[in-house]
Amino acid sequence: MSFNPLLKSQDVAEFFNVSSRTVLVWYYKGLIPARIHVGKVIRFDLDDVFEALEKASRKGCKWRCESEVSESVRSI
Repeated sequence: MSFNPLLKSQDVAEFFNVSSRTVLVWYYKGLIPARIHVGKVIRFDLDDVFEALEKASRKGCKWRCESEVSESVRSI
């Protein structure tokens, strides 16, 4: 059993070179999973996020599309 620390959206954003708001948009759109979501606390497992984005890429999802992100940010 391996131990992966749970990360904040800022940490995930840094890894993928996007904003933390983009990470939250991905989460609220159902593109990536979170391990913990209690109130305002959301924590991600980097392996889960990477796997979800890889799967989305194989399906042709353009998860880095800034126009989709900018529209979705208004709803957060």
